[in-house]
Amino acid sequence: MFEKDVSFDDSVGVWWLAYVEGEGMYCLLCKKHNQINTQNKSDKYARVPSVRFKRSAVTDHGKCNVHTRSSEIECQQKRGSIINKEFEKKQGAHFTAVFKAFSCAYFIARENVANRKFLPLLNFLEGVGVPDVKYFEHRSEGSIKDVFLTIGQTIQKSVIEQIQRSGVFGVLVDDVTDAAALEQMITFVQFVDTDNNRPAVAFLGTKNVLESHESANAEALLENFTELLDACGLEVSDIHGLCSDGASVMLGKKDGFAAKLKRLPGCKKILAFHCVCHKLALACCDTSGDLKAIKDVEEVLLNVWKWLSYSPKRTAAFVKCQLAIKGMAAAKTPSAQQSVCRKLKRACHTRWLSFDQSVKTVYADFWALLQTLSSFKSCPVATGLLKKMKSAKFLGILIIFRNVLPELAQLSKSFQANALNFSVVSPAIDYTKSKLREIEESNIIINQLRQDLDPNDGQFRHTEICLTEAVEVQVAGLTQKYTDALCQNIDRRFQDSLPVVSALSIFDPEALPQPESERFRSYGSEKISVLATHFFEGSEDKQSQLRAEWGKFKYDMHTNLKPQLPKDPQTSGRLCAASATPPTTGSATQWCLERVMELKTSYGHVYPTLVHIAKVALVLPLSNAWPERGASKVKLIKNRLRTRLGGDMLNALLNISINGPPVNSPDSTSMLTSAVKSWFAEKKRHGSKKLAQEIKQQRQQLRIQKTLAQLRQRYGEEAPPQSEEEALMDYQESESQDEDAEMDQLRLLEEADAVSVAKAVMGETPPDSGCDSDSDLDAECF
Repeated sequence: MFEKDVSFDDSVGVWWLAYVEGEGMYCLLCKKHNQINTQNKSDKYARVPSVRFKRSAVTDHGKCNVHTRSSEIECQQKRGSIINKEFEKKQGAHFTAVFKAFSCAYFIARENVANRKFLPLLNFLEGVGVPDVKYFEHRSEGSIKDVFLTIGQTIQKSVIEQIQRSGVFGVLVDDVTDAAALEQMITFVQFVDTDNNRPAVAFLGTKNVLESHESANAEALLENFTELLDACGLEVSDIHGLCSDGASVMLGKKDGFAAKLKRLPGCKKILAFHCVCHKLALACCDTSGDLKAIKDVEEVLLNVWKWLSYSPKRTAAFVKCQLAIKGMAAAKTPSAQQSVCRKLKRACHTRWLSFDQSVKTVYADFWALLQTLSSFKSCPVATGLLKKMKSAKFLGILIIFRNVLPELAQLSKSFQANALNFSVVSPAIDYTKSKLREIEESNIIINQLRQDLDPNDGQFRHTEICLTEAVEVQVAGLTQKYTDALCQNIDRRFQDSLPVVSALSIFDPEALPQPESERFRSYGSEKISVLATHFFEGSEDKQSQLRAEWGKFKYDMHTNLKPQLPKDPQTSGRLCAASATPPTTGSATQWCLERVMELKTSYGHVYPTLVHIAKVALVLPLSNAWPERGASKVKLIKNRLRTRLGGDMLNALLNISINGPPVNSPDSTSMLTSAVKSWFAEKKRHGSKKLAQEIKQQRQQLRIQKTLAQLRQRYGEEAPPQSEEEALMDYQESESQDEDAEMDQLRLLEEADAVSVAKAVMGETPPDSGCDSDSDLDAECF
């Protein structure tokens, strides 16, 4: 309706009049700018339609002060729209430049590169011609620090919002000493991701424990922990689970960190867990300490690794022996050597999977290792190691390790899942114990030893090791003692499961009896009483409500949930961390809990207390693997070359490295856009001077070209060529003349009548101008 070629008629001279069937006539300008008569408050033609269908009435409105004010406002908007467009264009280019700079900073932080490489990267990108990067001029030390801190704070804010939506959460706490010899308390949180209703784990923050305390005791850890929660806006009363490595300062019964935390108001219900990964490692260490022969072999493996790794000469000799045995003595290229040669791995119990890798490499190159040791006859260490290793008993124990340790490593890997559920622990332990008993009963160790030392086709027949019946008896006895000791130590370490955790097994649909059986009515009654006493202590009404809900939920679980149970829930893994992480194994109980959370919209009204317990069951942390990964990240980021990193910058870089989405993903683009907006909103940022100068030069060049074109048009083709300096002088004169003409035109508009004003407005307003968005609003009003 605001387009001149559609709404304006020269014979009438009125374009702003609009007729609505059944109502009357409106003035587009007065209605758009909501102008009314200041004296009698009349709003004819603006809010109220006019029904006087006379030419004199329309002419009178066109000459009135109300319509004149509307025309003047329209003229001012048209003059300012071009300036606004140029300003928005400049702002958009500046935003793009800042966004690309933030992307560079995010890439550097994700790759654990030093922050000082940020400016060299920008200069490199500017040199190779990446557009808009040169317009980022905030390159001072303080500005660069703000960039990294803003990105880290944006990611942390997103994580905190997810935790707050969860309502309940568990914490995973550990301490680590960084490269600057500072005691850092690192904290992770396990919560229910409301987007997919599954458990997730995210990094929360670190605190320098010794900054305000003399020692890292339980009191200092608790104070730093509560300060961290307060800074993040989280409530201590929402914690329902705590997992740590089992140190006395953490899980001491009287004065440990967990005991002091439970004494805080509203925290009595917290369940403290000793990390299952650390329990398994301690069980393996206990077994090795009980059997001297096993411990001696472990020490030999560690000494062999040291003997080779500390000497390049010995390592080169070991590589030559491997190539000679495998028929590649002439292989000179590094790629050919790497394809057949292996390096020994360090056997260390504190590294959960390293011992298994060490045994595999020693067994695979056992012959080459013996030859390497025998070639250094003048070395007493090599002679002693060769004497211990060149025996059938040593090889037999090595085969025991080769069969037993993979099962323990697989169990440890399952415990290191992103969000381990309590229902997975017991079945995984039972499966591992059954595999250990199978190794003991199948006599696979002796058969493999006989096959390797067979004089005809054994792979170690050239080692001149003889196998006797006495050695076979010793190896068989060690196999039985080792597997039995492992099973006993695992049972001893894991038998102290909490009654509350055992009671949560009522959510297993597979254990639910049929409704026709006698056990169905009493199924779960004792366990639900344990849960009621723990979660609703002192509230008889809540306990009675929980028991009543359980009586109904059993039928619902049998009718609706059990038929939907996957045939093999152990393999139905899902993504369950805040960031993109590998899937974890599940169980029928975990599937049921997640299904209850998915249906919480309907179940929450019928079973409110059961849904709360299901949510708590999903956030109970059992493995401290994530803080161990966080400790590795701390040492990777704050290394010996970056010891001056402050606490705020360390937290920001850890948030980016652990919680941040992958680079160039849609999530990272959205996150960086929010970070740039926060960076602009934090304080007033100056624009790009380079960008403003280039825009000014472009405008000047365009006006010079326009002046040259006008001169050619005035003088024709015979006009003498004009230099850019002369054209610039003419341009300045023409610019001054244009400004004077524009001011004269405004004065004429002020003196003209309303109809002339309307025509001038339509003459100055190009099609598809800034008023089109407003015309859509007017069209909706009509």
